[in-house]
This record gives sequence, C-alpha cells and structure tokens, in this order.
Amino acid sequence: MSTENIGSKCARALEALRNALVEVEIWRSRYLSSRLFREKTSATEHVEGFLTVCRLATRYDGFFRGFKRNRHYRSVLEHVSEELGQEYLKNIREEGEDFLKYVSRFQENDLLGSPITFEYDVGRFSPTTLRYVSVLVDLKNFFGDLTGFDICEIGAGYGGQCKIITDVSNLGSYTIVDLEAVLPLIRKYLGRLGVKNVVYLMQDQITEGKEFDLVVSNYAFSECIRRVQDYYVDRILSKAHRGYITYNYGGAAYETSPYNKHEIVERLSEKHAVRILDEKPKTAPMNFTLVWDDTRLSL
Repeated sequence: MSTENIGSKCARALEALRNALVEVEIWRSRYLSSRLFREKTSATEHVEGFLTVCRLATRYDGFFRGFKRNRHYRSVLEHVSEELGQEYLKNIREEGEDFLKYVSRFQENDLLGSPITFEYDVGRFSPTTLRYVSVLVDLKNFFGDLTGFDICEIGAGYGGQCKIITDVSNLGSYTIVDLEAVLPLIRKYLGRLGVKNVVYLMQDQITEGKEFDLVVSNYAFSECIRRVQDYYVDRILSKAHRGYITYNYGGAAYETSPYNKHEIVERLSEKHAVRILDEKPKTAPMNFTLVWDDTRLSL
C-alpha cells in the first residue's frame, strides 16, 4: 500500500473519530438536560453539534486542527460550495479587483481548521474565505476607507470576517458579539493568527449607549428570534452610524420568528435611512442585504 493511501486512510479515520466524539458529547448534553432531549428538532441537532464542536475545538488542539471540516460544524458554517465561491470571486474581480493583491494574506484564513479548499485561478481557497473577501469589497464600496472604524460584528462564526477585514484595514477596534460557547473558539482562532484589538462580548455584556461606526452581520442577526433582535436593535443597530446586514429570513411573521423583510425594514427605518439590496451573489430566493450610512445623505 502506498504512503499516500495510508495517509488518506488515517485522515479519514481521524475525521470519523472527531465526528464520533461530537456525537458522544451531544448525547451527554442531552442526558444532562432532559428538556433538550424532549424538545429535540432538526434545528436543535444542528445547533447542538455546532456548539459542541466549538467547545471541543477550544479545548483540544487536535480537534481544533480539523474543526472546519467537521460535518456538525459544516451544518451551520463552512458549507459554501465551490461554484458559489466562484461567484464571490467574480464579485471581487468586478467590484474590487485591487484586493487581489492581498491574496496571500487572505489565504492565511485557510491555514487553521483544515477547511475544504478548491483551486481557483487566484490560488487555493475555501469558498467561505472568498465570501468574506466579497463582503470586504462591499464594505469598502459602500463606506469607503475603514481606517479608524470601531466595528461590531453580530455572530462571527470562528472570526473569519474579522480576520479578512483587519488584513487590509487599520481599525480603531473590532467588537464581536456571540454565544458563550462560541467566543472562546473565536478568541483562540484570531489569537493564533495574531489578530489584535478585538473585544469579545456575550449579548448581556453590550454596553448601553455604546456607538459603533459600522455594524456587520452575515446571516446571524437574521436568525435570532425577534426578542433577541429587539435587544440588538436597541443596543447596537440603532446606534451604529453604518450598517451591513445580510438577511436570510423572509418568511411568515409570528412571535418567536425573526422579523421578516417588511418588519425589519420598518423597525430599522425608525433610526436609519435603510436601503434594501439584492444579495450578491444570490444564495437563496428570499435573501437580501440591508445597508445604511447616517454620515451621508444617500448611498
């Protein structure tokens, strides 16, 4: 048997072991919380798996080395297809070709966590990293030079968007608001990449009255129930001078759902002149992007 075959089998065995470890941790959590077990749903399983991977990757370096490839983690993040990555690259070329000079810097985002990568004509990338670069291009086009900005991101995954933005922008600060189980992984990830001047907050640690130059959220704010969305609107979005929110909920309105398109636009328009833009590229029929800039009369 060739060395390559042995290495491939070992890699598959290691990944199977990581998946099995997540399953054990999930079932242990369910045992300790009978309420969670009784109310198990498909969405609950995804969240359980994702949060368990975050905890394990924070705790164990061996798990950290492959967390982006884990199927439980990819049910929530790191599932962007090769083809969609090509669409993000197209947007980068058309709207921000100057950013291609930072290719080697952006590729550092794929050095940790063993993401699934593909060969593009600008080099090897995970499609998720190309999405983060595409968002950066949008931010620069909408808001100009981000130098000195105090940015807040709601729901940061593992911190990839923060890494990509700070690759090219000398910010005032970057605040990440996320779940208690997720923040330690983000801190570990960005720490390993040498990203500094980051503030890590849980939802209840947001300082009332704090103003940000820009708030960003990629498919995170839009997945919160409306009670949590109200909290974020009151504490962050209403006081942010600029905003870029990719929204992936346009369904029916009910008490525990996120706000739908009409409702969230109405809610944010109480404080800002909000523009509704098509998501680019379009990843789902109902997705859209909300943008505002209080420092300019119009975008």
